[in-house]
Amino acid sequence: MATACTKQIYSTHPEGSFQRLFWDQQVTASEYKNSKSMKWHPLFVKWCLYLRHLSGKSYEQLRKSGCIKLPSQSTLRDYTHYIPAIVGFSTEVDQHIVDVAFLNNNLNKYVILVMDEMHIKHDLVYDKHGGSLIGFVDLGCTNNQLLEFEKALAAEKTDRTLASTMLMFMVRGLVCKFNYPYVQFAD
Repeated sequence: MATACTKQIYSTHPEGSFQRLFWDQQVTASEYKNSKSMKWHPLFVKWCLYLRHLSGKSYEQLRKSGCIKLPSQSTLRDYTHYIPAIVGFSTEVDQHIVDVAFLNNNLNKYVILVMDEMHIKHDLVYDKHGGSLIGFVDLGCTNNQLLEFEKALAAEKTDRTLASTMLMFMVRGLVCKFNYPYVQFAD
């Protein structure tokens, strides 16, 4: 059945079209027993990121239903978190902004710096790549400080409170569509 449908897809959709790429990705993914072995096309991943942005729960429901094969949430996270988020300035972020500013044309280098303060949740999140707890407070060396943090929570005497506000600086293009979080500070 897949070969008959493939012939019809190839005859109705030209090479390089998203419909043909979508079909090829679905056929290839269905051949794998373990979905972790699948190497997704970057354009397909970008489309999946867009779907997840519209509705994370709908994306996950589609993925789990088996109607169509989609990359896992961890695969999408790997594509979106290629520069680690840290409090303060980062040379990696500086280099990325410079690379993008001179990528296409001279208009990309006309940017403004926008500042915004926002209130944040008090949840801690474990970063499996860096092995650190992220809650917009610097906990120091995780291996040594985790015990002290747990003891302080148990005694309800926390000398390191989680931040309640975040000051964010964004670089925005004046004449192009460019929005990039530049630096963040927790308070």
